[in-house]
Amino acid sequence: LKDLNDGIHTLKIDVISDKGETLATYSKKITLQKYQTLLNIDYPKTDQIRQDTMEVNGWVMSTCSNKTVKIYVDGKQRQEKMPTRARGDVHAVIKGYGTIRENPEPGFKSILNLKDLKDGVHTLKIDVISDKGETLATYSRKITLQKYQTLLNIDYPRTDQIRQDTMEVNGWVMSTCSNKTVKIYVDGKQRQENMPTRARGDVHAVIKGYGTIKENPEPGFKSILNLKDLSDGMHTLKIDVTTSTGEILSTYSRKISLVKYPTLMYLDRPIDNFVTGRKTIEVSGWIMSGYENAILKIELAGNSAKEISRRARPDVIRAITDYGTSAQNPTPGFSAKFDISNLAEGKHTIKITASKKDGTILSTITKTFQINRKILRGIDVSEHQGKINWEKVKNEVDFAIIRCGYGEDNPKQDDKKYFENISECEKYGIPYGVYIYSYATDLQHAKSEVNHVIRLLHGKQPTYGIWFDMEDADGYKAQRNVSSQMCRDITYEFCSIMKNRGYNVGIYANINWFTNILEDSRLDSFPKWVAQWGNKCDYKKDYIMWQYSSVGTINGIQTQVDMDYYYR
Repeated sequence: LKDLNDGIHTLKIDVISDKGETLATYSKKITLQKYQTLLNIDYPKTDQIRQDTMEVNGWVMSTCSNKTVKIYVDGKQRQEKMPTRARGDVHAVIKGYGTIRENPEPGFKSILNLKDLKDGVHTLKIDVISDKGETLATYSRKITLQKYQTLLNIDYPRTDQIRQDTMEVNGWVMSTCSNKTVKIYVDGKQRQENMPTRARGDVHAVIKGYGTIKENPEPGFKSILNLKDLSDGMHTLKIDVTTSTGEILSTYSRKISLVKYPTLMYLDRPIDNFVTGRKTIEVSGWIMSGYENAILKIELAGNSAKEISRRARPDVIRAITDYGTSAQNPTPGFSAKFDISNLAEGKHTIKITASKKDGTILSTITKTFQINRKILRGIDVSEHQGKINWEKVKNEVDFAIIRCGYGEDNPKQDDKKYFENISECEKYGIPYGVYIYSYATDLQHAKSEVNHVIRLLHGKQPTYGIWFDMEDADGYKAQRNVSSQMCRDITYEFCSIMKNRGYNVGIYANINWFTNILEDSRLDSFPKWVAQWGNKCDYKKDYIMWQYSSVGTINGIQTQVDMDYYYR
């Protein structure tokens, strides 16, 4: 049966008469396997091929002496003449598949060049063929080809928020492929033709197994993409590392939210919940924007500011990032003044709009304030505010309460800025009052504090009176076990003496002291100045002044300052 191929054949036997008649017949299917053949593959051992070559190594034992091993990848023969070799180990173990005569060199080995193949899934097929073209044995498997080991790392952008009209793309790639290119796409469109590369010694020092400095002389890449042609909104950034033949070695993709001209505005003045009885109001703040020369419009009660002053704000430049640079925002500060003398009492709204030259709005903020002709706005200060520019302060406040000193009548306990502060207030026509911080622990000390104030007044009668600061901020009274009753007696002693000497005198304390310590009918006749920082004062009894903040900012004062409302 040598002339027949292995496979299914039909055996038929007929009995024929001398006249050609079929007297009987017999038929059956037979499977022909002329040669016993065993094919074994040692390499590749796994389905992952991680280089641009692949070793194919194995052996074949067969009763057919004239046979050939053929290797195919994706149906294409990759080896014309397979090198063979002796395999004594195979002859020693494998029996029943021919002797050394039929199989003098059962082993075969070849290194296939896969550079022309793209990474991905391929089919490896090995056939053992007889000299008549019959397939004696076959082997087939799927392999995943990844010729080059590649690691792609992106340093920038770090977030999904792109807050300017450019975007830095910065990273590095290490690969066993020496001829590679980094390509950057936004929304499927390539944005960089020739990506600038650079040395990255830090990467070479740490990253191993992805090629050497020979394959990666400049693993770093960096580019600043111009995004001015893109609309604000969501976009897709994609970075591909490709071979010279176009294969993708590694890819990176992320969604980014583009705000080309991020703009942040803040209103310093008026402060939150601002109430004023003045005839003018200043609106001031700052703007930072990725759009150079943003146009500002400030409106109050439907009227636009006729003049907006701009100035440098190095504090803002230092603190605010991601909203443009100092080059785009050389003068982030702004201010404008409005005449509100003709506005009705009640709430009014300030609106500030920043826009591009074409009218596109970049940012808008609003703030409400209240006009109350019976309320005056002021500050209380001491030496802790340092040197005060009262010429600037006069445009910000209606009055000031100035500390004259603290404790008993001792010149060392005079406030170091007291005389300077009252002199400047008188110079610039700012009405003022004075206060003393009490350290009295008994009535004798209270009388000494009366003398302290009278000595510093020099006969002056301040418009906003004399205030007795009766608190215990540093725990002085608590440490000396001064009782609540003594605190009330001390307060009454000071205020009654000052009143008898012809001065307008009042009491300053926080709401806790007024409610729990200084609750005394003897004190009801003296005006109250209540400290409660926040949006409202909860004191139930009458008061004429409210200290509503300890962190106010006033033009002309370098530190934070206490802010007050006076109710006429």
